[in-house]
Formats: sequence, structure tokens, C-alpha cells
Amino acid sequence: MIKSEYWDVYLENLIQILDPTWQISTEELCCPKYTNAVSVYEVVVLSKENKAEAVRRLKKYLKRQWFMSLTEGVITNRNLKTGWYRGYWCIAAAALVKALKLDDTELKDCKYYPYDMAHFC
Repeated sequence: MIKSEYWDVYLENLIQILDPTWQISTEELCCPKYTNAVSVYEVVVLSKENKAEAVRRLKKYLKRQWFMSLTEGVITNRNLKTGWYRGYWCIAAAALVKALKLDDTELKDCKYYPYDMAHFC
């Protein structure tokens, strides 16, 4: 990561969660025009001070933004045969919940949240 030329405040906040001594060096998002990037970034920032509010923001993202952001289009037989189709689960949401140590009880009934996957093992 240190060698990367693509630094943004979202990545640096994630690094800071893993290493609390990490100093955030930028206030910029690499892809601010993408609503998903902003929404997920908000979850990360909120998780530092108010984990319950971070979960509520993630829930809002899952219910109102996730599905609309997909660009997969119609599922074809080719997608199924080649293994490209992964379903409509927001796997990144489960990863964030784990990384940020959020209580995902409130997300259990969200249509696109892979609750079982997040709690496997």
C-alpha cells in the first residue's frame, strides 16, 4: 500500500483501523463522483465514533443504493456457465462489518446483505 500512487482518504481510514498510528495524509476521495464510494467511506468514518450510526448508514446503502449501482444487467446462461454470476449480495458490506467490528444484527433482514456468509465459521 505504501508504494501505491492512488491514495485517498477512504483507503487511509481503512489502514488506520488496522494500524491506529497511521497518519491520514489526504482529504480526497479518488472516485468522489461514484455515490457508492462516498457512502462506504461514510460508513468507515462513522464507525470510528459511532458504530450504531455506521450500521444505520450501511443499512441505508444496502436498501437504497446497492442494487441500483449494479451494472451486471440481465443474468445470462453464459454468466452462469462461466461462473461469472455471483448473485446480488454485497460482499463488501460483510467485509466492512468484519473489519470495522460492527454489530450486523440490524442488517440481517437486508435483502442484499450476506448475513450467513458474514457469520460462517
